[in-house]
Amino acid sequence: QAVILTDGNLSKAIRASTSVPTLFQPLAYRDLLLADGGLSDSVPVDVVRSMGADIVIAVNLDTLSTKKGMLPTLDKIPLQSINILRHNLALQSTKTAEVIISPSGIPQIGLVGWEYFFDLKKNKDLIEAGEKAGEEGISQILESMKKSTKRKKTFFQKMISFFHKKG
Repeated sequence: QAVILTDGNLSKAIRASTSVPTLFQPLAYRDLLLADGGLSDSVPVDVVRSMGADIVIAVNLDTLSTKKGMLPTLDKIPLQSINILRHNLALQSTKTAEVIISPSGIPQIGLVGWEYFFDLKKNKDLIEAGEKAGEEGISQILESMKKSTKRKKTFFQKMISFFHKKG
């Protein structure tokens, strides 16, 4: 079950978010056992929308790119299985977002790919891939903003027109 923390201890929320099965044990907090939110909703588009967002820009880092012919080693299979689950959850979650930014051409990020964050060269490649994906998403973001503004204008114009005719 997803738990959305909107108040309370920030360090405990961050600690819970790092509670990845097979790596770190869950965190006991407020009579709950909390684990990484990515296990139930890796890209929480619905949560952001429920908080009132007009435009949702989803950033999906749950990629599943692997080298052809390379099978994960036995010690990586449990995390690989979780990555497959997260990847499919992310694909479902992002369907309703106006804009989806998903870096391509990078090694698997997910949970197994964390080792790339500690290699300065690979880290730079990841950052560049993210920047490129973000820049490629700018036109979609601007278009979504225009549509959102038009929808709001149309709604308010109808409301003003409705009340103006009554008066």
